[in-house]
Amino acid sequence: MAFKKTHPWDQLAADLRTNETILAKIRAGLEKPVLNNQLDFAQGRNLKLVDLVAPAYGLTRWLGSASQLALHQGDTHGALRDLVIEARLPRLLAEDHLPISELVRIAIGATAKADTWEALQADRWTDEDLAALQRAWESQDFAAAMALASGSVGGTIMATDIGI
Repeated sequence: MAFKKTHPWDQLAADLRTNETILAKIRAGLEKPVLNNQLDFAQGRNLKLVDLVAPAYGLTRWLGSASQLALHQGDTHGALRDLVIEARLPRLLAEDHLPISELVRIAIGATAKADTWEALQADRWTDEDLAALQRAWESQDFAAAMALASGSVGGTIMATDIGI
């Protein structure tokens, strides 16, 4: 039985090169301490969350793939950069204070955790690399954010608007 390749490295490298400019902008944007999506809760059910939530989750795939390719190419520094950014990615939705945003944050975190675990199987990590990954993960707080979102103005408006 022939097995299908799971990582077409050449194709992945080409895709990442094609999207390098936008990925560089995303990496730079995620270096900011706080991200505010400026949601207008007065719109109620007309609030366009899909435009924000779906792309946020999609970023985990790009960053995870970039880190895997970097490790495949022996570039631990490049892999670390993308893993740290991926671990910080849930911040993108942290200030929304909406239950759906928190659920997506948890999904992003789960994917980032799996990518981090897979990357940690490589044997080229230094103590400094591991400390950087630890700091990125220590800064996450999912439980408190979910509790806040459940009782937030945005969560209340959305629940009231859809009849909950």
